[in-house]
Amino acid sequence: MRILICISGASGAKLALKLAKFLNKEHKVYVVFSKGAKLVLKHEEGLNIKKYLKKHKITYFKDSNLAASVSSGSFLIDCAFFYASCDFLANVLYGRTNTLITRAFNVNLKENRKIIIAPRESPFSSIMLKNLKKLNSLGCIIAPALISTYSKSKQSDFIIGKWCDLIGIKHNLFKRWEGK
Repeated sequence: MRILICISGASGAKLALKLAKFLNKEHKVYVVFSKGAKLVLKHEEGLNIKKYLKKHKITYFKDSNLAASVSSGSFLIDCAFFYASCDFLANVLYGRTNTLITRAFNVNLKENRKIIIAPRESPFSSIMLKNLKKLNSLGCIIAPALISTYSKSKQSDFIIGKWCDLIGIKHNLFKRWEGK
């Protein structure tokens, strides 16, 4: 599979990076960071993104590179995953395409490809809820990073596993509920 992961300036972006690292073991992953995401990752994790991506051999595009392959509908991908700030949600709903992240969203929407949005703000304002509802009505899957305790796994593994389920990637990141 070919998977695009776009990370906008939202807290906890390390989860999206862990998803990219996990998927990149067996699939082709492309990553784009907003300027805000880079700042958040540096502040929260002390992470040098370029070194991290190079170490894990993940393809990276600058958000300012509107000529990148992922900006075209003719570039085939199987799924576009957006770790989303409220700013991202508002921008894409108004059709803005001034960054690679917003352009990639619009391209994948027009091509009717699988789009997963992980909104990363809490609590959700009424504006965010309206925006998420509109995006869902356009066919986007809304999958916030929510925890679970029944699986008795690391919370990050559970969240990444749930996102993998939505993408269609098999995994053993958490124990599935089997009932009693």
